Amino acid sequence: MMITGKTRMAGLIGKNISSSMSPFVHNYLSEKTGQDAVYTAFNVDETQLEDAVKGAYALGFAGLNVTSPHKIAVMDFAVSLDKTAQNAHAVNLLKHTDRGFVGYNTDIDGILWSLREHHKVPPPKHVTILGSGGASNAAVLALNDADVTVISRKDAERGALHSVSGDLFIQATAGTPEELLRLVPPRLLKNFTTIFDMNYPIYNPWLQRVKTPENKTFDGLAMLVYQAIKAYEIIWRKNISHELAQELFSAISMD
Repeated sequence: MMITGKTRMAGLIGKNISSSMSPFVHNYLSEKTGQDAVYTAFNVDETQLEDAVKGAYALGFAGLNVTSPHKIAVMDFAVSLDKTAQNAHAVNLLKHTDRGFVGYNTDIDGILWSLREHHKVPPPKHVTILGSGGASNAAVLALNDADVTVISRKDAERGALHSVSGDLFIQATAGTPEELLRLVPPRLLKNFTTIFDMNYPIYNPWLQRVKTPENKTFDGLAMLVYQAIKAYEIIWRKNISHELAQELFSAISMD
């Protein structure tokens, strides 16, 4: 696309996000919809979060996606919160308005679409979530019809995972596969029928190790795609068709 003085900016803020697929997703959608916009990723330390948000608003960014570890802290820098962000007590999208950035949470939609539409997971009755941050908050809301147990990483270090069971286990921390193999060895998850890692590394030895013939395992790629589509629709006030969403998912899966 041709970048001009009229091209709008949007982006992602978080830590260790140089491998994020979000720029691919948003720029793909802009190309397909004819939106004159560019999206990129910015590594932002916790100590610079307020400056980053204020600077992006001053520069006229149309929107900012927010990822770990900023989803809760960034709430302080939104002029108001949409109901989704209020309920999740976490923000993964800031949308530019005349009053300031308004906070939203599209992770809830991403989780539901990934589980129900893409991976066809039956409604779970008993869910265990590892992690107590913004992604975990969204998962609790998305699965409010189930009996949900949330275990923080600190409690998991103390052995809290040794007594859990259920039909769905959600890994909602930013832990590396190596860290997870230590914290959540496969034997602890033998009674779960579905295991969902919200991360989406290209190589995920933890998810591969917990896979058995009796369970279903998947990463967060489908969640990423749909929450990004929802965020794109909010930022640019465009409707993304089911056909374009499927085309995008196919493109990102082959990338």
